[in-house]
Amino acid sequence: MRFMRVLFLLFFWWTSLTMSAKNNIYGNKTEQRAIKMAYTLLQVYYHSNELCVSDSIEDLEWFLFSDMVDNQTKQILDSYRKEKDFIWNDPVYCEKIAAMFGSEVSDSCTYIAIFSEPYKGMIRCDILPKDRKIGVYGSPTIDAFLFKFNNKGEIYQLYKAKINID
Repeated sequence: MRFMRVLFLLFFWWTSLTMSAKNNIYGNKTEQRAIKMAYTLLQVYYHSNELCVSDSIEDLEWFLFSDMVDNQTKQILDSYRKEKDFIWNDPVYCEKIAAMFGSEVSDSCTYIAIFSEPYKGMIRCDILPKDRKIGVYGSPTIDAFLFKFNNKGEIYQLYKAKINID
């Protein structure tokens, strides 16, 4: 009985650590400043009333930008899936993003910005139509962005790619 109690407590402790780590995405000031700057830069391509931000973090692909970046960045991008053992994570609700950008999708927005978790000084973002219909039943292309930021959270490089879905 004591063993089961200890086992249950260990499982509870591990689960709470995992959940708090996922809720701590964009928890530090550098990452928060970077994602705010990324959103500001996105407004060059999309007017602020056209663009909403998803309150969930998604596991986006990084290798799409491998042909656009320098060799050092290419190695980092190529290492992303390897470090994750080629496992794709489900979307995770992010309290920090919901607090920064609001958690409701506005009726006036046309597009939704979906951000990734920061990875080695970079953030990925995909822009989807509000109805999220892509491919055969929707938009044939989506815009994808890669933002590189420094230790102050300042974006110093931006890459944009158009992804053909069909």
